[in-house]
This record gives sequence, structure tokens and C-alpha cells, in this order.
Amino acid sequence: MKKILFGACTILSCLLIFLILNHHTAYFDTTIYNVIISLQSDFMTNFFLSISSITLLFVMICILFWIFHPRKIISFFVSFHLAFPFIISNVFKLIFQRERPIGIALTFEPGYSMPSSHAMVSIVFVGFLCFLFCGRLKNRHSKIILIVLATLYISLIGMSRVYLGVHYASDVLLGFLLGILYLLLFFHLKKIKQFFQKGVE
Repeated sequence: MKKILFGACTILSCLLIFLILNHHTAYFDTTIYNVIISLQSDFMTNFFLSISSITLLFVMICILFWIFHPRKIISFFVSFHLAFPFIISNVFKLIFQRERPIGIALTFEPGYSMPSSHAMVSIVFVGFLCFLFCGRLKNRHSKIILIVLATLYISLIGMSRVYLGVHYASDVLLGFLLGILYLLLFFHLKKIKQFFQKGVE
């Protein structure tokens, strides 16, 4: 199943990159933007600005792990999954150099657009945290609720980037796909897999 998911995400990522670089995503990007921006109001703008401000929240979570978690190697991995996907996404941005949407931004965002760092970082960081906490939950329903809430939060982060006009929908989708590939590759490593199979308490 993991191999199928990895293969599917790889193919979709390559296809999406090809379509973006050849300017074939304009209809998709415009349609998604028009749907999301139809929600526009002062409340929604403030809401999505808050949702999009993930840096401080994620850094605070890392600090809390370093302070309170007894196993510092876990704290290292939590911090690693914040920093490394951010670096990777920015390397891709420098390679592709896609300009951000023009004239629709509701907030300032420097740099290039593709892929969305927020999307990639959020799915890796929140996904990894979800994995850690699911490993400690015994109740199946609790695990499902946690996964649903994590998925909702990640989705809202992606929506916020389009709503605020700082990314195309295709940037966000590519960020999510690259984030999934990152996590699949990480947990495919034999030593990493063995380490977490021993427990993360």
C-alpha cells in the first residue's frame, strides 16, 4: 500500500510540475481561487491570517518537546521535521522560480511561489506529530479523531495560502504531495522504522 501511495504521489508530483512549468494550470488555479475567495470577509481574512501564521506555533511546539520530552532524540526529530522540509521547499523554489500571484495578495510574502512551504512543512510536521501521538493512544476512536483534526488543520493551512493570494492552488497541491513523499521516504528507512517500532514514549 505504501509503495502504491509513493508511486502515485511521485507520478502526480512530476505531472503537476510539468503542467505548472508549461502553464497548463491556469484554469485549475483560477477556479480554486474563485471558490475560496468567495468566502472573503474581515472575519475570514483574520481567521486565515491566524491559520497561516504557523512558524511561531511550530517553533513553540519544538521548544516544548525539548523542555518536557524525556527522550531528546524525539525532540530532535520533531525539530528536524520543521527545519528540513522548509529547506527542501525553498530549494525547489529557487529551482523553479515561479512568481507569486500578482495583485491579489492580502498579506506580504517574499520569495518564489512553487511549491508552498506552508503546505509541505505543515503536512510533514503535523503528520509526524500525529504519528507520535497516535502511537500513544490506545483507543481507536481517539486515533481517528486526532487524524481527522490534523487533516482539517493541514487543509485549512493550504486554503489560507490561496485565500490570502500568496500562492496558486497548484503550489499548495504540490507542497502537499512533496510532503507526503517526504514522510513516506523517512519512514521507509530501515533504521528509522526499527527505532520507532520500539516505541516513542
